[in-house]
Amino acid sequence: MSSSYPWVFEPDAKRDENGKIPIDRESEAMSYILPFGKHRGKTFAELMQTENGRSYMKWLSLQRCSESAYQEAHDRRLGKIATCFVIYERFLATIPE
Repeated sequence: MSSSYPWVFEPDAKRDENGKIPIDRESEAMSYILPFGKHRGKTFAELMQTENGRSYMKWLSLQRCSESAYQEAHDRRLGKIATCFVIYERFLATIPE
């Protein structure tokens, strides 16, 4: 898969009533920056572009959180990973056989 894959999300330029640019769930998931591990500093979108990155995300999704203080963040991250794979599956469905 090339680096030109259309997983580069640009938020809608229209601002909400609070002046913030809304970001949808898919954009939020793909723009998540991994704060730890061997892929620290990479976004989920970057990881999803390679087989190695997708493999790491699958592995990460199977890990248990041993620290109760981090459980909520871990659960949110798992939701983002699931969203990324939904996007990936949707993309694969567009590729002619």
